[in-house]
Amino acid sequence: MILGLTPFELSAISLSLALGGFLKGVTGIGMPVIVIPVMALFIGIEPAIIVMAIPGVITNGWMTWQNRECYKEVTGMTAILVAGIIGTVLGVAILYVASERLLSIVLFAWIVVYIASRILHPDFQLALQAQRLVAPWVGAVAGIFQGATGICAPVLATYFHAIRLRPNAYVLAVSAPFALLSLAQAVSLSVAGMFTEELLVLGVLALVPAAVFIPLGIYVRPMINRDLFDNLILMLIGVMGARLAFNSW
Repeated sequence: MILGLTPFELSAISLSLALGGFLKGVTGIGMPVIVIPVMALFIGIEPAIIVMAIPGVITNGWMTWQNRECYKEVTGMTAILVAGIIGTVLGVAILYVASERLLSIVLFAWIVVYIASRILHPDFQLALQAQRLVAPWVGAVAGIFQGATGICAPVLATYFHAIRLRPNAYVLAVSAPFALLSLAQAVSLSVAGMFTEELLVLGVLALVPAAVFIPLGIYVRPMINRDLFDNLILMLIGVMGARLAFNSW
């Protein structure tokens, strides 16, 4: 029995992976935000973060490859990726000493500010020059949170939502950093000796339900118009905020 998990607990984790995989197929985001809290109920937050590093590399790599033709549509992507790797290594170090509650509060505040700005200025779009200036910092901050918490989606999802990319470009924009940051995180965790045989097996098994439902989400994506897609992203960002608020308080 893997990590002492019962059939019910394995089923709950599998269902969260299926839902997370579907949302990832549609939007490019949502899997760690849904799966890590469920998995953490049964194995703890740190092992859940370690387990999700493997599906993070594979699924995001897949989504990046599928939408690779959109790369040039995303300003500053290379800077985000380079800064993200550096930030992830720092984040893994922070994982040992930082308060999860403090990190959750910071991410929650980030989301609240973004949603408030969208409500007050619904037509806001980050200017091209601002994108070039901000991109490396976004990558670095996203990397730190990826390494420390396994969740960098609040940072990247809000930033790329502010650019107002078309759906396929948005999926590429979030998936490429997720893939690279997940890889950097997995390597850092391995070097730190935090992967055990059981966590490695559970990480590989986690790919199965995700791999089944991601294609379903990809199939549904073209059926969703641009406004609905943007609203779905904003809703998922709100869900991230709610989850972080729960963790914090």
